[in-house]
Amino acid sequence: MADILDKRLVFVTGKGGVGKTTLAASLGLVAARAGKRTIVCEVAQQERMSRVLQQRRNIGGITGAVHKLLGIEQKMRQYEVGERFVRGVYEIGGRPAFDAVWHAPRNLPTVAELNEPARWLARVDAARV
Repeated sequence: MADILDKRLVFVTGKGGVGKTTLAASLGLVAARAGKRTIVCEVAQQERMSRVLQQRRNIGGITGAVHKLLGIEQKMRQYEVGERFVRGVYEIGGRPAFDAVWHAPRNLPTVAELNEPARWLARVDAARV
């Protein structure tokens, strides 16, 4: 994990719906917890995140407070799942194993594999044979 955390910039890219946000947020959390100066940014042509955040800001009262709280809790759970996945892959196979995630879109982990890094490693390694 140290190799990727030593990079000045890390870009997470890919097509929609493959887990880029979760992976980027997880890497950011791991870096921050390792004492690195960290910022995670989302840049999207559709600006979906901007619209979502703006809508949330316009909701007031108790509903707005609950929405904000639930959103933060959900994101934190996603970050924690991603962090466990990244750490699990590094513990099993080190950076070379984790680098497989970047080789092809099909190598991105499924939701089930996020909870079972060894299962993801077995699938990705089988695809290389």
